[in-house]
Amino acid sequence: MRVTDLDAQIPDQIGHAFGYYDYGEEIGMDSFFRSKDAVADYIAGYVRMAFAGGMLYGIREPGRGYIAYKLPGQKLGFGASMELVKALFHSMSLKEIFRMGVAISKGGTSLEDRMKKAKKPCIFVGMVCV
Repeated sequence: MRVTDLDAQIPDQIGHAFGYYDYGEEIGMDSFFRSKDAVADYIAGYVRMAFAGGMLYGIREPGRGYIAYKLPGQKLGFGASMELVKALFHSMSLKEIFRMGVAISKGGTSLEDRMKKAKKPCIFVGMVCV
């Protein structure tokens, strides 16, 4: 169900879960950021963006799990987008933002973009946290 009331601590708790997750041998988000705290700050901003954009959902037991997804045709408003922009500039330098953009672009066209080009509806899942 859509989250309509968000405790101010929840974004920070989710950010911490992502920032301090042990990726083991995998390359995780921390490869783009200068510290675990920077990852946590960015993800907390992402959660605030998802909440402001109406795309944050939770499971029945509050605080036990969240998913951020966007339905076909759903748009984020300016305020929601600004939450993500603030998080980026709070957690990364311009050089780090550029480096992340280059790395993402080297990954090729996203599945979401390919689906849009083929005019096939899809649900964009931006985050899952349990």
